[in-house]
Amino acid sequence: MGIEYKIKFDVPQGFNPSALFAKLPSPIHRATMSEIYNYKIEDNGFYFVDHLVD
Repeated sequence: MGIEYKIKFDVPQGFNPSALFAKLPSPIHRATMSEIYNYKIEDNGFYFVDHLVD
């Protein structure tokens, strides 16, 4: 269970998400080895899920 967000914006042509990956903290809570968040880049923005872990 978590909270889902849709962040809408025009994704630029040729957008390379590797810079974004480098800026975000690890999505894994090391003590419990559970997923803290997840997201995906869609044609019209980001879909983000906060799993409410710690």
